[in-house]
Amino acid sequence: MDSAEQHAALAHPLRQRLLFTLKREPSTISRLAAQLGVNKGSVSHHLKVLREAGLVQAAGSRQVRGGTEQYYRVSARRLLVQDPQPEGTAALLGAVAQELDRSPVEHTLTLRHLRLGPAKAA
Repeated sequence: MDSAEQHAALAHPLRQRLLFTLKREPSTISRLAAQLGVNKGSVSHHLKVLREAGLVQAAGSRQVRGGTEQYYRVSARRLLVQDPQPEGTAALLGAVAQELDRSPVEHTLTLRHLRLGPAKAA
């Protein structure tokens, strides 16, 4: 991420939440609005800003009752921040922390090993 337009696009908390949500799976404006608890007009506007900055792209469409539903996805798997600004980095880290708090996904991993001798394995 090296353009001023991309930095500006990530300055809004809703755009950060949209990116986090789209990172999990492609989604539509309607689904994003329902998941994030905001109206479709806001989602549409912020997706447009992210799309123009090259952070989000169209991921296909499907026909639904009298219209076409557009799916969106994140353009890159990772964002490399070149020449980060301290206040911008703090804002991004804060957004990550908030999203992790909101996420229903379990963020811990338990790894267990069991070794059986030849006699017990048979």
